[in-house]
Amino acid sequence: MKQAAVERQAKVGATATAPARSLLVALVVGDVLMFLLFAAWGRATHAEPLPLLAIVETAAPFLVAWLAVAPLLGAYRPGLLTQPLPMAMQTLIAWVAACVLGLYIRSAWLQREIIPTFALVTFGMVAPMLVGWRTLFAWWNRSRLA
Repeated sequence: MKQAAVERQAKVGATATAPARSLLVALVVGDVLMFLLFAAWGRATHAEPLPLLAIVETAAPFLVAWLAVAPLLGAYRPGLLTQPLPMAMQTLIAWVAACVLGLYIRSAWLQREIIPTFALVTFGMVAPMLVGWRTLFAWWNRSRLA
C-alpha cells in the first residue's frame, strides 16, 4: 500500500509527498556521507591528518559535482526510491558525469593536472560506494513499504 503511494508520487513529480521528501533527504544525506567516507579513506591511506574540515575540503569537488549533476540526470527521481536496479543504473550514469566534472573542479581548485591513476581510483572507489549504498537504500524502501 505505501509502495503504491510512493510510486504514484513518482508519477506526479515535483509535488513530492512528505514521505517521499523525507526519503529524498535521507538519500542526499547518505550520499554526502559516502563522499566524506571516501575522502577520509583517501586521506588516511596517504597518512594525511583527518580533521573534519580537511575531509570536507577533500570531498568538496566531487560532492559539488555530484549535487550539481545527479539531480539533472535523474538520480534523485522519487520513482527510484523503491526500485533497486533502476536506482543502481541511474546512480552509475550520474557518477560517470559527476566524476569527470569533479576531477576538473579539483584540478582547477588545486591548480594541478588530472592524474589518470587518481581519476581511475576515484571513479573505482566511489562508484561501488554510491551504487551499493543507493541500491540497498532502494531495496530497503521497497521491502519496508511493500
